[in-house]
Amino acid sequence: MLGAVILLAGCTQHSETIKISGHIIDPQTQEQYDGTISVYEGKITKIVRETVDGNAPYIVQGYSDTPVHIENTLLTPENYAADAVKNGVIASELEYDRIIEVLGEKDAKEYIDANCSKVHFHFDMKAGRLRKGDNADFIVLDNLVSLKVLATYIDGIAVYENGKLHRDRLSRGEIPQGTPNAFGAETITADDIATEEPYRPGDDIIKMVKIDRLGLSEPIVSFVIGTGLKKGAVASSIADGTLDIVAIGANDSDIAAAINLIVEQKGGIVVVSPDDIISLPLPIAGMLSDQDAETVGAQYEKLRNQAVFQGYDYEAFGFDFRGISE
Repeated sequence: MLGAVILLAGCTQHSETIKISGHIIDPQTQEQYDGTISVYEGKITKIVRETVDGNAPYIVQGYSDTPVHIENTLLTPENYAADAVKNGVIASELEYDRIIEVLGEKDAKEYIDANCSKVHFHFDMKAGRLRKGDNADFIVLDNLVSLKVLATYIDGIAVYENGKLHRDRLSRGEIPQGTPNAFGAETITADDIATEEPYRPGDDIIKMVKIDRLGLSEPIVSFVIGTGLKKGAVASSIADGTLDIVAIGANDSDIAAAINLIVEQKGGIVVVSPDDIISLPLPIAGMLSDQDAETVGAQYEKLRNQAVFQGYDYEAFGFDFRGISE
């Protein structure tokens, strides 16, 4: 399992000393004291213990979010980082082994690394620990009850503060030209997946179809139970445990429509209803979106809610069909 530890770091450093005062919490000594932290060129240069206002914020070591399977976030590392820093995450270990399976190690590593700032391997977390001489990586909280993140500092730069994300302060490498993907599958018709066995959605018996994303084999068709889906179809190109496009549905036409949209988009999650077809395109390796976290999250919920409305009650949505009984 190959991974990259990313520090979600600022791309520039202050050329003058900045000072942040508050109630400082040292996680190593489990001590809390009042004081002021001085930061210069991304490093903590001094910590002075001094009285601060009782309503002053709390200064805490930032969170390390590890590990994260980046393909399960549906986001590029850059967009994942932009969302994570709002919650006080300053470092994250990204696992992207399944993307490597699709793209190959060279192309996958090139794209993921370019989307990360300060990529480190072998679990080499270089985040600061609120010590003199450390990298100035810490977060500012309003209090220890709501734990609302007021600011996230990385290398002495406020990448997030007062509800505002400074995306320009999140550095990254030069992104390779084009969108990395590997899709050779062709569209299908309902006749391509037709079987003599009847559908019985009322008895929770529907069809599952797997399509090789590289187009190297014919569709694999089976009947499954345990999804609850009563009408329409659900399909995904990131179903865990397989690199195929996997679709389930209550009729051949809807299954074919779901698969074909994924093929045309070169990746995504699709829900076909009797009246509509909606999707979340995932053009990067057929697993990641190039949109921001808020946009992706809203569309994912729209898809999931529509599937549930159509009877879908399997625990996983869009990721894992391995537990469905054939």
